[in-house]
Amino acid sequence: MILLALIFAFTLACIAGTQFFYLMFLEKVNRQCKQRIAELERQNTAILRELRKTQALLERQSESQERWPEWLGDDDTVR
Repeated sequence: MILLALIFAFTLACIAGTQFFYLMFLEKVNRQCKQRIAELERQNTAILRELRKTQALLERQSESQERWPEWLGDDDTVR
């Protein structure tokens, strides 16, 4: 009976140890995921900033192209 109790206690200790190390593993993975998310958010911010710069540049270029008819006269000479 004592041997059965020892085996049962040892089994429960092994299960608890396994769950403890699995919990530590999950916490590590969670930390890595949070770091990756923060990194992706920083990259997203940089890409969004670059996109806005590019859009502003394209708008200025399109405004410049719309002015070409104003610069040219009827006889195609530059004013």
